[in-house]
Amino acid sequence: MIKTLLILATILFALPLSAQEIVDCKTKTFWYIPGTGTTNYSLLLPAKPKTTDHPQVIMLNNSLVQYLLVSTKDFIKAGEDNDEVDLLVRYVTYESQYMADTYKGDFNMQLQMEQLPNGKKALYWYFDVPNSGKDEAKRQHFIEVITGDTIFGLAATQFEGQEPETIRKSLVQLISTLTEVKNKDSLCK
Repeated sequence: MIKTLLILATILFALPLSAQEIVDCKTKTFWYIPGTGTTNYSLLLPAKPKTTDHPQVIMLNNSLVQYLLVSTKDFIKAGEDNDEVDLLVRYVTYESQYMADTYKGDFNMQLQMEQLPNGKKALYWYFDVPNSGKDEAKRQHFIEVITGDTIFGLAATQFEGQEPETIRKSLVQLISTLTEVKNKDSLCK
């Protein structure tokens, strides 16, 4: 499990990441994620999470969930279309090649576009972890959206006995709550 967690945390183009913070309000719980500059992010959590020793990872509904912040500038190509879908596909192509090289085995990735309730497009993708044992991760799930000049992503690990569609739906629901915030003090108002 630690190996899988570390692989998820290894992203070459990731922006410097700070520790997350769980903000409990009277009736809501948020995952506050510091960004760069004055842009920070929050996600409305459907349940109380457990924090982990890894600053970008929480345990939510028995799933490890990690956030990723990646600059879009690394995926802009001069003279080509650079809309949100193009940038997301370039990023996922880069990441999938990195994962294929890391796992050095059969690598079967699946992806699909998701239309979020707020009208934004998200790219959901997953791959089966090659050569996983009984108690190890079976599949890695990811969902990415563009917000400003950042690719904001969530990743979740699927273990034996967990349903992939449940994980997909929870990632879609969670990223649908993504909001840019100036600071955590505004969350409980």
